[in-house]
Amino acid sequence: MGIFALDERSQETFAQQPEIRMDMQVGVDGNKTFYLVLGSRLAIHFDESIRERMRALRELFETPGERFDAKWEDWTKDNSIPLRPVLQEDDVVDALHTIFTGFPAPTRQPPSAPAPPMPPPARPAYVYGHLPFQKSTDKDDVFYRYESFPTSLRILQTPQPNAPHGGIAPGTYAAPASELPFMPTGLSAVARQALPSLMPARWRWELQPVHRTSILYGTSVPLYGQSGGGVGVGFDHAPLTPSRGPIANPVVLPVL
Repeated sequence: MGIFALDERSQETFAQQPEIRMDMQVGVDGNKTFYLVLGSRLAIHFDESIRERMRALRELFETPGERFDAKWEDWTKDNSIPLRPVLQEDDVVDALHTIFTGFPAPTRQPPSAPAPPMPPPARPAYVYGHLPFQKSTDKDDVFYRYESFPTSLRILQTPQPNAPHGGIAPGTYAAPASELPFMPTGLSAVARQALPSLMPARWRWELQPVHRTSILYGTSVPLYGQSGGGVGVGFDHAPLTPSRGPIANPVVLPVL
């Protein structure tokens, strides 16, 4: 248990699946153990060994970008596992419950008979649900995505069919330009976007989707012990959202 890298086949699979938050997914192994998946590459299981494993990884995630890939490759040689994505919405909720409590989610019992009609529920005091609104982008809109690895599996810089400048994979989260002043470091991005991550999201990508791209948007409520409060967006255009110009390499932010 603890922290592992995904094997190459699992990385390819996760890179093609939607996220649950920016740079975050959920995976499960053959023993039905759930993991948080970071950057489609790093699997995290919260148990007694995680403190020791985190110390071993701290130096790696503070390494400058130009040396990160080599150190990451050395570390993954002896620390990789296969996982499959958890995809259905209810399964993701159950998996997160298990990950953060250590106990299985309560069993949902089907009703023995059709329930009588019920009046609409009262509006809750606060609303969970990540991206409840939809809009189309303007011609000059810019968005930013924060990741924990210097190379992205979701931002495609090379030309793609119908996207000569590359693009953004479907099911990818980002933040609007208005959030830029509030996330100057890798850890501030984790906190403001309420990411269930232990690693600083210190590689910041600038994204320029084509005019009239349909996006979802909303606010990040406090979750996973993080403050939240940031604005998030989601790109759902399949097979990918084209970029209106070349995608630059990410800016490297300080950890703190």
